[in-house]
Formats: sequence, C-alpha cells, structure tokens
Amino acid sequence: MVDTTSCQSQPVHGRLAPSLQDLKEINSRLIAHEARSGTASVRCFPSTILLSPSQKCNFRCRTCMQSHDQAELSPQTLKKVEALMPFASILDFVGGEPLLLDSFREVIQWGKKYACDMETVTNGVLLDDFWRERFVESLSSVRISVDGATPKTYQYVRRHSGLFKVLKNIGELALLKIRRGSATPSIEINFVAMRANIRELPKLVAMAGELGVDVVKVIYMLAHTEELAMQSLYFMQEESDACMRLALEVGKRVGVGVKIPGLFADAQAVQETKRRNMCSGPWHFLGIEADGSTKICCGGAPYFGNLNTQTFQDIWTGAALRQLRHTINTPAEPEYCKNCAHGGDNLRRVGKHILNPDIANAAAAVFGVKSATPGKAGGMQGSEPLKAV
Repeated sequence: MVDTTSCQSQPVHGRLAPSLQDLKEINSRLIAHEARSGTASVRCFPSTILLSPSQKCNFRCRTCMQSHDQAELSPQTLKKVEALMPFASILDFVGGEPLLLDSFREVIQWGKKYACDMETVTNGVLLDDFWRERFVESLSSVRISVDGATPKTYQYVRRHSGLFKVLKNIGELALLKIRRGSATPSIEINFVAMRANIRELPKLVAMAGELGVDVVKVIYMLAHTEELAMQSLYFMQEESDACMRLALEVGKRVGVGVKIPGLFADAQAVQETKRRNMCSGPWHFLGIEADGSTKICCGGAPYFGNLNTQTFQDIWTGAALRQLRHTINTPAEPEYCKNCAHGGDNLRRVGKHILNPDIANAAAAVFGVKSATPGKAGGMQGSEPLKAV
C-alpha cells in the first residue's frame, strides 16, 4: 500500500510513489474527464468534502433551520472520511459551531497533513488565542457570520449580544496574521441579508475594512417561518439593490471584496428558464452529516447513503449515484436537479426567498402584492421587479 501521509514522493518497489500533490492533480483531471463524458461508473474520488459532524451550537439564530442536536459523528466514521483526504483538494468543516466540537481539534490538522485547503465557518464568539493560532497554522480560509453592524440588529438576527466580542476576535485574528507574516486564513464575513439588516450592509463593509477582513459575502435569507417571510428582501427589491450597490462601492474604497448574490434589477423575468451550468457534483463533491448521511450537493438532492453503515465505495459506486451520473445534465435529469437551489434559480422566483407557498402568499397580502402563487417557473405572478415598500 502506498503511504499517502507524506507530501514527498517515496520509493515503492523501486519506483517513486505519487506525492499528495500528484494524487490530487490526477484526481482533479479524472473528475473533469469523467464529468464531461458523463461517466457513471467512476474511478475518481471527491475533491471537495463538506464535513458537518455535529449541529451542536452555542447560538440560536433566528434564521437557522438546524436541529442543534448534540450528537457527533463517530470516530469510526471520521476515519472513513480521513481515508479520502489524500485525494481531496478542499475540506470544509461546518456545524453547528465547529469550535465547540472535539472532532474539530483533530480534523483541523488534516489540512497540513494531507496538503489540502481547509476551511470552516464560525460565529466567532469562541475565537480566542488558542483558536486564532490554530487558524493561522492550519486554515486556508474562515467564514465568520456577522448579520448586523449594530448590537441591536445583531441581537435580533442572532439572538446573542456578542457583536463587539466577535468584531474584536476578527481584528485579533487579522493582527495575528500580520505578526506571523501569513496570508492565510483568508477572513470572510458571511452576511445573511434581510429587511432588518440590509441598510447596515454598507456600514459593515466599512467596518470590515478597518478590521482587516478580506471579503464580505452576502446571502439572501431563506425564510422558513411567517416572521421571517415578513423580513424577506423579496418585498424590498429596489432598496435591497441600492444597499448592495453601495456596499460594492464601499468595498472598493476600503479594499474589501464584496460578493453579492445578484441584484433583483438584473434578474430574468420569472417566466424565463435560467439554464444551469453543467453540474459536476456527483463526481467532485461529498457531504457528510452528523448521522453519517452522505450527499453530492447542497442544492436539493436527496441523501445517497450513510457512512455509518456503508463503505465509501458502496455509496460512491452504488446504483443510485450511477443512475444520477447517467442522467444529470440531460433532459432526463431528476426534478431536484432541474429545480436546483443554486444553478437554475432566479431571484424573482418567490421560492428562492420563502420556502412555503402559503407563508409567501400571506406575506404578499401584507405588502400589497397581488399574488405569491408560483407560476410555471415558480415565481410571482408578473415579471417586473417589485417596488420598494
């Protein structure tokens, strides 16, 4: 067996065994080839692994749909994940809150050990000296959730009073990078945009510039309750666009990259079908949940197995995934692919912003919109952007 724990080529039976970089490059090329050709019975391994070993969290954010179950992925299943790391280029460790998890203390070392880009997302409250050192040593990027530029708004969205502590921790992390002469981790703020906080987005970008943040990424809130439906920017389109344009301008001035999810004014009419780019998820992506369930995307596909009870090969080369690879990117692909939450979506489609049609209709009535009933493309009746209210 080739020892893949070393980044240096080692002699094996008189020949040089491939280094980790070689393995990843070969795997990347194989993924590209098999995805382009629609190969169903694959030889490639996932190059992007999304590991969510627990939903344990110290926050109860208003927008969160997680159960906050305290269970963690078993050490035995974690070893199955580790066996895939020599082929992986990206490992994204998410929660829950990773800094609460025992498994994160082990997994954070995998980035260096297996020469892959290690990423995580955190609320930042527990980002103390210990974790800041680990982040600079081991991570390529970190996403820190900050959904407001004022304590009042932050408290409303995240149900926590720790805004100033989080901002201090972000600044200390940026300062440690300077002291260590390190370009990593890239520091990114995640901002879930809604009516309650969108006017604070430009201010948050300006603050990010002062703190040494590299990127502010904006994500449209997905409402799953009646209260959150009333917060949806779907009913505030013009002002939402204006705030995002201003945030982009502020970002240019303070040297912070601002990633927005698109402007309503630039979106297609809901009757127009947006063609999704070719999807390579079933070839390059593997997500693992706390209960061992595995998935090949975050866009709405079902789970395809469970690492607690199956081997990776049983799942990755099983009949269900072979069938998906055979049909995806063709007219015969499953409905969940046609309605992908990422590739084929449209900002003017109400389902992009509010999950339940009845809740969407109730909110539409409050805002004086005629109907939020999904049409052929799943959008509001009519194709013009809604006016700000």
